[in-house]
Amino acid sequence: MNLSAVMDQIALRLDIIPILRVAAFPDGQINAPAAVVALPTRIDFDMNYQGGGDRLELPVVVLVSGTVPRVARDTLAAYCVRSGPSSVKAVLESGAFTAFDFVTVTDVQFDVWTYNGVDYPAAIFTLDIVGSGD
Repeated sequence: MNLSAVMDQIALRLDIIPILRVAAFPDGQINAPAAVVALPTRIDFDMNYQGGGDRLELPVVVLVSGTVPRVARDTLAAYCVRSGPSSVKAVLESGAFTAFDFVTVTDVQFDVWTYNGVDYPAAIFTLDIVGSGD
């Protein structure tokens, strides 16, 4: 799998979520609500005996404005549901991709993410991505 192509295709698919601004890599300014496709936490090569399959764990960080805590909670909640037009899980798992074979959103964790010196309430989605090796 080509990491750049994987990250670009994940970002392109997330871009269909209404109002969410998407970055294919962590760079530049954030205008919340935003999603940032971060670098993988791990890549496992040669997942079968013939060395043809790779797996990577890719975080997607959704950031919202934290100026009003209740609004931040409600905004993040819309991205964390199992289905619907704002669901990160539903949007990604229903996509068709060429850079990899399939993606599963395995979990979401919550934190405060500091980006360019600003703290944002964040939902950090873990993507399990599998595809053929290059």
